[in-house]
Amino acid sequence: MLPPVAQSAPYAPASPGEGISFAQQFASPAMEDKPKMRWWVPNALMTEAEISREIESMVAGGFGGAEIVSFAKTDPNGAEVSWGSQRWKELTKHMLHVAGEHDFSIDFTLTAGWPLNLPSITDVNDPSQGAQLEVDSARVEGITQSAPYAGLVPAPAFSEEAGTPTLIAVTAAKYADAESKTLDYSTAISLDLDEVTFADPSTNPTEATVAFTPQGDGEYVLFGWWEYPSGNQAHGNYEIDHYGKAGSQALIDFWEDELIPYYGDDWQNVGDLFSDSLEFETHLDWTQDLLTGFEAEHGYDLTPYLPGLYEAASVGNYSAQPNPDFQFDQNSEQIKNDYYGYLTHLYVENHLKPLNEFTARNGVQLRVQPAYGKNLDTLESALHVDIPETESLYGDDIIDFYRIQAGAVHLGGKNIYSIETAPEEHLKLTYGDVNIDIRRGNGEEDSGKNQQTWDDMRWHVQRAFSGGVNQIVFHGYSYNGQYDGDSAINGFATEVAWPGWEAMNYSNNWGERSPNWQHAADSATWIARNQHVLRQGEAKIDVAVYALRYWENIDIANRTKDYDDGGLLEQSGYTYDFVAPSGFALDNATVEDGRLDANGPAYKAVVVDNETTIAAETLDRFVEYAESGLPIIFVGSIPTQGAHTADGDITDRMSKLLSFSSVQQVPDNASVPAALASAEIFADATYANRSTLLSSHRQTPDAELYQLYNYGDADTYPDAKTVEDVRTTVTLQGAGRPYLLDAWTGEIKPIAEFRSDGESVTMELTVGGNDSVIVALAENGWANAAAAASASVPETDLRVEYDDAGNLIAKAIEAGSVPVTLDDGTSVSAVFDAVPAASVLEPWKLNVESWTPGSTPGESAREQVEVGALDELLPWREIPGLETASGIGTYSTEFDLDSGWADGVGAMLDLGEVTDTYRLTVNGTTLTTNQNDTTLDIGPYLVEGRNQLSVEVASTLFNAWIAEYQLDKKPSDYGLLGPVTLTPYRWTQLAGTTLGTAQIGDWVWHDQNGDGRQDAGEPGIPGVVLSITGNDGNPVADADGRVIEPATTDEHGKYQFNVPLLRADAQYNVSIDQTASAEALRGLVPTIEGVGDPDGDSSTGTAETGDLSSDSAHDLTLDFGFTEESTSSTPPNIPSGDHDTGGSSGDDGVQGGPLATTGASVSAVLILAAIIALAAGLLLRRRRNVNRTAE
Repeated sequence: MLPPVAQSAPYAPASPGEGISFAQQFASPAMEDKPKMRWWVPNALMTEAEISREIESMVAGGFGGAEIVSFAKTDPNGAEVSWGSQRWKELTKHMLHVAGEHDFSIDFTLTAGWPLNLPSITDVNDPSQGAQLEVDSARVEGITQSAPYAGLVPAPAFSEEAGTPTLIAVTAAKYADAESKTLDYSTAISLDLDEVTFADPSTNPTEATVAFTPQGDGEYVLFGWWEYPSGNQAHGNYEIDHYGKAGSQALIDFWEDELIPYYGDDWQNVGDLFSDSLEFETHLDWTQDLLTGFEAEHGYDLTPYLPGLYEAASVGNYSAQPNPDFQFDQNSEQIKNDYYGYLTHLYVENHLKPLNEFTARNGVQLRVQPAYGKNLDTLESALHVDIPETESLYGDDIIDFYRIQAGAVHLGGKNIYSIETAPEEHLKLTYGDVNIDIRRGNGEEDSGKNQQTWDDMRWHVQRAFSGGVNQIVFHGYSYNGQYDGDSAINGFATEVAWPGWEAMNYSNNWGERSPNWQHAADSATWIARNQHVLRQGEAKIDVAVYALRYWENIDIANRTKDYDDGGLLEQSGYTYDFVAPSGFALDNATVEDGRLDANGPAYKAVVVDNETTIAAETLDRFVEYAESGLPIIFVGSIPTQGAHTADGDITDRMSKLLSFSSVQQVPDNASVPAALASAEIFADATYANRSTLLSSHRQTPDAELYQLYNYGDADTYPDAKTVEDVRTTVTLQGAGRPYLLDAWTGEIKPIAEFRSDGESVTMELTVGGNDSVIVALAENGWANAAAAASASVPETDLRVEYDDAGNLIAKAIEAGSVPVTLDDGTSVSAVFDAVPAASVLEPWKLNVESWTPGSTPGESAREQVEVGALDELLPWREIPGLETASGIGTYSTEFDLDSGWADGVGAMLDLGEVTDTYRLTVNGTTLTTNQNDTTLDIGPYLVEGRNQLSVEVASTLFNAWIAEYQLDKKPSDYGLLGPVTLTPYRWTQLAGTTLGTAQIGDWVWHDQNGDGRQDAGEPGIPGVVLSITGNDGNPVADADGRVIEPATTDEHGKYQFNVPLLRADAQYNVSIDQTASAEALRGLVPTIEGVGDPDGDSSTGTAETGDLSSDSAHDLTLDFGFTEESTSSTPPNIPSGDHDTGGSSGDDGVQGGPLATTGASVSAVLILAAIIALAAGLLLRRRRNVNRTAE
């Protein structure tokens, strides 16, 4: 069994306070649920003012934290601005302080950029300083008994930067086959270094001589092996040794001696310390005393077999898998696995574990892109960090690359799995007559900086979510360039040009320099809500795929899926993780009730995919699984060899395993789904037919949460743009009824059409191309969303859904009568009168705010271009005056609707194609829209007569940028491209499906003596206006789907709301609208709260409410007392607040008014921003027993 692994702290889903419901958390994501931004900074060439502004920009853009990556920039006047310098410490301390003011977390890359490097390493030849080591080799061939060798020990050429080389070994082996560079394993020897004669090591350490005469026949090869400090530098500093303790300790010492003490209390605003992927360049990875440690670990001397590990041309295997120059005629794979396994052991024990202990004692977490880029076991390494991270560029957006670490995340109890996403670049280079075209990152033509759209970014994000990721780190946000040193020019560092300083060419420099940042919070909040869902409970995965990987089949230069079956397994609904021997060896990786790690991922089966070797310890584990009945499926041939030299002959072990009935062998990957079905193993999410929906499943104590993503089997973003919608029958495992969680609006609504057998729920779902839906299975009333009957309908265009009151309604686009069967077996008819005809909305007017270079390098001038009426909707670059424009365009149109429109009639608006982001306003109400889908229901916002529609479209900066610098790149198509159509529908409430109503009230009174009690003779206050919202802050709709308007107290101070029923543990918020009530409350302030009997005190405090779930329930105890300021016994403090916690400060900064709380939140489909903005004053909760009568 393996020892305990590093586990991240339990996920805390919300920070506002105890009792925050899932619905509230989903509607208003906490900062820790929001995506992060990689923030590139030019060392300390920054200003405090710009740092503050950029943090505020990221907060406003919907981000919850930033990861600081320093790039090596210098001051031309010689000012010290390097990473770790005094100025660096001062500016980053300010950064932390400002972040704390905004509840924004700062993550630091462990050193300046990557690979890890330190200014404290000044002498690479001093082993205590922890500099990077490597081994290089040279050889002499053609040695025989008749032609022995005597001469210099073969030595490679060393770079000028390298440290002093040391000869660690001279080896020899006979050729078994010279043509294929195959050596005879049995002849491999290591020569005694005592027989080597050295000249003066201090002046010429490589001048050494050796004599070698083979003892047998045949041709031998003699090798010299030299260890030396690589001398590699990154960002001006020497790189550290990742395999020895000295390098890690030097890194820890620098933080604990130089940085953390300086930050003081501001250190609490650090979230993670981060390490990027392993991209250092070394021929053969090494550390001090590696050979001695290896022999102690594996029981044999590795030295004679070094030729089977070394490729002279490989200078850093992050770019390609090393292919050793030689191989042995036996045990080659086992020797490589032993070496790579030992490197992994050193990396974990001497690097990851010390860093994890360091971050833990300093109250932060360690986030690492572990192992990949080198010949290490990524899956095992991921077990030993708090937050494993993957990336889209290295893995080429192949979802299997994300699944490599997902097994460690799920078995290791990790709460967060992070990703760096999503750099793209299209390079078109010409060298003479040679044209080179390189695309990385799967973007569009000419992808790179300033070009990436939010739609493109969401494609990368969706794929990551489907691979188990639940934290997005954007790549990236460049500091703008402001600098206040003596070398600054007009307040900017030298060489900064419009639109600001840029760290690199990959993808966008996200931020305010791009027009589409104006809509950033829309997509960022959508990401946050998805992340919140994907962090709940435990991930449940169908299949574990055995994977001993010391190199990813997917890498930066090799686009290959690890489990390559043409997508059959995932398109049959199955989810899978890759699990290494280290994962199967964990204490919790046991079978219970037919599930592997039942309290974790609960794998239902193991698949071994075309492996030629297998670890003996894992075979023993598999025997335990088979004894417990867990299905194990071998694909292709059965492994015949152990993975390591110590495994020996595995024949007996394998024979025992194959004797169990739960173990089967299939000829190919295409046979796996059928083999799983024959073992009665079915996916948690299944479809009527093979589908391109990918599912993610999280299980909580009260809900099964599924995210379904329509990836369309597209592996690049251009391909994803053509993915068709999927409409299919979906069956999800779990009890209860289904709910649809809208990650764009934050609303949770029950799904009306479904069937349940008590163990699973079946429904029809439509998922747009490159779009996703979130479905929860839970009891009726979960997340404050109660509903009436469910229904089934014939195959028609009829849509059955719930309104915001939970009543069942039907919608149709044509006249007729359609039978609907309710869940109790009764049949009702949905009858519709004639529906108005669909129409194309035109003409449109267009006004564009065009962005061009401003007066400084870091700002853009914004010119208003009045295009006027358009004959047709075209890309901006085809409209005169907008040929090179980037910016924000506002399209507007008007149309008339006939009288009677509002009586059971609505309409769907289809905007057609829009690039990039958009916001829609209908008759003055700006809607929250699904940016992946330009079709939306605007029926509730339409009126009889004249209607006004406007669409705000924000572009990237790409077209203006390529025009300014006259770059040979293809401009993007921006704008509302249409066609825009309005398709009316009729809706009707189905008979017998009304959920019921409750009453809330009831009095605002003048507390004349200021004692907080309703004393006899104290009068009511007329003319006070009160508003009601759900506890998510949204307005409440009645049974007809109309927003419940504010109530005004009558001449006796009485008021009442009639509202939909809700689940017993939920609540509504009632608040005084101080602006509208200013005259009625002139000279008065809220009285003291909570005095005397709850029926007679004031709702200026917090009280309790009861059940509003049964018809005609009522809570008529929500009373508000006001008194003259001079009369009040204890003048109340009225802080700004939100709708979550009395007296807290809300994100929107709206000043709250006295508020009482009862019942539960109903997320209204009609979100009227005006009502929310007017609600003012102290927002408090009130919980009272219901079914009381008013006094």
